[in-house]
Amino acid sequence: MIPVTRTSTPDILKQKANTWLKELQEAIIDLEKIENSPKPIKKEIEAAKKKVDKAQNKYNPGIRNGINPVKQPLYDMFSGKCAFCERKVELSAGRIEHFRPKSQYVNLTFDWNNFLYSCEVCNNRQNKGSKFPLDCDGTQLLIDPTDEDCDIYEYLEFYWDKETQLASVVGKDGRGKVVQEILDLNRKDLREHRTKELKKLLLLFKLAKTGDQEAIKLVTQSCKFDEEYTAFALFYILPYLAHNLQISEAIEMIKKVSQRSFSYAEFYAEFARVNDLQ
Repeated sequence: MIPVTRTSTPDILKQKANTWLKELQEAIIDLEKIENSPKPIKKEIEAAKKKVDKAQNKYNPGIRNGINPVKQPLYDMFSGKCAFCERKVELSAGRIEHFRPKSQYVNLTFDWNNFLYSCEVCNNRQNKGSKFPLDCDGTQLLIDPTDEDCDIYEYLEFYWDKETQLASVVGKDGRGKVVQEILDLNRKDLREHRTKELKKLLLLFKLAKTGDQEAIKLVTQSCKFDEEYTAFALFYILPYLAHNLQISEAIEMIKKVSQRSFSYAEFYAEFARVNDLQ
């Protein structure tokens, strides 16, 4: 999981979100009336539920001129990666994820600021699904990568274990552990794929440290937000490129991450030693 800058609201949501929400609210009211009637009829309940489902899913209006007007900009915003696990996922297989579940937060069903791009596994019922845990003060525990006031590195550690040769995402505190467990960020297939990619990257990194220009170019590319598992590269590779090799592109990338917001800079900037680059 890495910080992502949210793009502007797609035109179709600007134009239709309010109308869609009104239709959804009316469909929900109709369903409740039928369910709460003295003698509710099963067929009428089923029909009303279908109406709610249809109204609820207008945020995913299908393909128009080859482009889905909501899903495509969401895919672009996340560089084709799952917002949670950072694995690349094709547009056809990706999911429009509601950070705050639409089943609980109806008013946010068509709110662009509540949309994330997710892989099928992170999005399914066994993992994120409609879960949205709060602490005793009512503060959300899950992390929205587009939340500029949240420091991902404060709660999650992107850990390469030299002994086991595994790339793991570990919760650093209670909140981080909730994120890790709900999203199952160390599930077998994900960790195997992540470890395979990181092993190749670390080998290139060793070569880059010798001054090999092609290796330096490749590992610098790995730190860009459109690459898989950038969170590991931002931690293990980017600071070295910036401080030790003085790669100008790496220096700019570190500053971009750390200056995202005042609160965010506190943790990433500390281990990336951003102040030394100014």
